[in-house]
Amino acid sequence: MTTLSGKTLNRLIKIARYFPRESIQDLLLESEVCEEPPRDLWGPSAYVVLTDALFAARKRAKDGDTSAHKALLAFATDLVRYDQRPPWEFDEEDDERWGRLKESLRSDGYELLIAEKKGRGWDSGGPYYSAQILPYDSDAAPLHRELTALQEELQRRGYVEAASHYAKAMRHLIDQVPTSANAELRNALESLVIRLAVDHTGYQDTGRANQGGNAIKTLYVEKGQPPATPGAPLPENDGGRMVAGIWNILHSRGSHPGSSDAREARIRMQLVTGLALFLLSHFPKKS
Repeated sequence: MTTLSGKTLNRLIKIARYFPRESIQDLLLESEVCEEPPRDLWGPSAYVVLTDALFAARKRAKDGDTSAHKALLAFATDLVRYDQRPPWEFDEEDDERWGRLKESLRSDGYELLIAEKKGRGWDSGGPYYSAQILPYDSDAAPLHRELTALQEELQRRGYVEAASHYAKAMRHLIDQVPTSANAELRNALESLVIRLAVDHTGYQDTGRANQGGNAIKTLYVEKGQPPATPGAPLPENDGGRMVAGIWNILHSRGSHPGSSDAREARIRMQLVTGLALFLLSHFPKKS
């Protein structure tokens, strides 16, 4: 199963190194990453023990142990909540550590929210920081289920090239290379719309690059009105505008926007996943 990445765990460990060891033990036990007090936490290898505990839980989570995944999330959440120092105690190194953690959590599908709050007794009630970790996707409809559904459908329909680009996009997103994920998402959608256009509208694939826009123009009817007919080009006002709009979003700053981050890459993943499933549903497999 999908769980926190190794990069995220490493960044959590770097932050934990600045906490008292008693607090680290409490975090490991309360999150249930460890069921009993870890041995050697008080020796020189204390953070080796911490690393071993977290990565052992990650292995269990990847093998399908949902309780291990929940334990890792609980540890991460408790860790960021623990560091509720007033803002004047944060320095540039703190900001860099938290910034890196925030970015890697986004790639894993979570948002780290750090808020300034009023009162806590510091400096006559001055502000302080609090933090929490929230998933991008609801428990009722997690994105990873949609990812799996799309992969299976692309393979079933024989859209191997689109499936390959999509798999690469997911891998780049997990590996936290957002610009590469964006480029592969664009390639996946372009391959899909070309194949759908060929199968359903008589579009002629020239084999050249950058055909996506032309193929999409055959998949919807400008100024067309509802209702949409399955298998026929979409009316602009019943799905067509959405197809053209998302395609344009993917090109607003090119497939490789220089300022792209994990949040933007994940939003693009959600958009492309939803659009691809919608298109595959509207344009059924040719018999």
